[in-house]
Amino acid sequence: MSAGGILVVAAGLALYQLTSLVLGPVSTRQLELSLTIPAVEVQDLSEDGADHQGLEPSAAERGSDAEVTSARQEAPRRRLTIMTPMSGALDWLAVGDVAEERTADGLAILGGGAARLAAHAAALGVRTALVAKLGEDEAGRQARVALERLKVELQWLRTVPGMRTTVWHQPDGQAPGRRVDRGADLALRLDELPPTAVTAALTVVSGYSLSVEPARSAALGALTTARARSGQSALLLEADLLWWTNARMTRRVLEPALSAADSAALTAADAHALFGPVDGREAVRLIAEMGPRLVYLAQADGGVLLRDASRVYAYPADDVARDRYAGPAAFWVGLAQKVAPRKAALDSVRYAQSVRRAGAPRQPHALPASPRL
Repeated sequence: MSAGGILVVAAGLALYQLTSLVLGPVSTRQLELSLTIPAVEVQDLSEDGADHQGLEPSAAERGSDAEVTSARQEAPRRRLTIMTPMSGALDWLAVGDVAEERTADGLAILGGGAARLAAHAAALGVRTALVAKLGEDEAGRQARVALERLKVELQWLRTVPGMRTTVWHQPDGQAPGRRVDRGADLALRLDELPPTAVTAALTVVSGYSLSVEPARSAALGALTTARARSGQSALLLEADLLWWTNARMTRRVLEPALSAADSAALTAADAHALFGPVDGREAVRLIAEMGPRLVYLAQADGGVLLRDASRVYAYPADDVARDRYAGPAAFWVGLAQKVAPRKAALDSVRYAQSVRRAGAPRQPHALPASPRL
C-alpha cells in the first residue's frame, strides 16, 4: 500500500471514533419528553364538601369516598320557608287613631276612632287588627291591655319611646268644651302600614287621622290600597272632631278620602259641621256625590239612615246610642261578612242599643237574628 492510501485509512478511522464518542450508541439517544401536569384540586362549594373557611377537609375528616356518598344520599333536602306577617286573612284592618278618652264624669276609657271601632268589631267576633301608635306612658299601656282583652290583633300597634298617648277630653260634649292633647297616633307613617300581602275583607280608616301629616298620608294610603288587599274601604268621617268651625276646610280635608272610600259613616253632628242645617237625607246624598256608594248616617235620636246607590232607607231606634262608634262598627262587621247592606244597617241599630255605656263593647257574641229584608 502506498503512503497516500495509508493516510486515507488512518483519517477515516479517526473520524469514526470521534463520531461514536459524541453521539454514543443508538440506545442512548432517546429524548425524554414526558410532560408532568400538576394536579389541580377542585374546591367543593357545597356545605358537605368544605369547611366554613372554604378549605378542603383532610382525609381523616372526610372519611372514605363511600361514606361521603352515603352521607350525602341520606341528608334531607332543605326547604325554603317564606315567613309572612300573619297566617290567614283578616276580616278587618283598622287604621288610624288610638287614645285615652276622659268622660265628663271623670272616667278614663279607650278612645280614638280606629281603636274603638276595632274594639267593637272584635267584640262581635271578627278577626281584627289595628294599625296605630301609642305613647310610652300609662295611658298607652291601659289602651293596649283593653285591646288585648278583646283579642284585637296588635302586630302593628307600635309604642313610640319619648311620646305621649293622645288624650281626648269630653269628645262627646259640646264643641267649646272639647279638648285634645295630641300624641303619638298622629305620627303614624305610610311606610308603617302592613304590606298588601296582608289581606282584609274591609279596611276601616278614622277621619281624625286625616288632620295632619304624616298620619294623613297613612290614612289615605290605607284607603287606596284596600282593593289590593282583596277587600273594600270604609271611612269614619269624624268631621265634628276635625275643624268644626271651618266647614270648607273640613270638606277639603275629607274629599280625597271620600273619593277613595267604598262606604262612609257619619253622625248628625258631622253632617251639621259639613253642610250646616240640612236634613239627614240631603246630607247622605251630598256625601254620596263625593264617592262612597254606601253612606251610613247615625241620627241624633239613635236611628239610622242608609243610602245605598240612589235609595235611602230609614231604621228607627228606641233610644239614643250610648257609644257613637257602636253602630258604624256593627254595620261594617256585617259588610265584611257579606251581609246585605240593609240587613247590616238593621243589625247595627240592634247592637248599638245593646251597648250600655261608651267605651264598653259587648263581650264577643253574635248579633241577634233579625228579620229578612
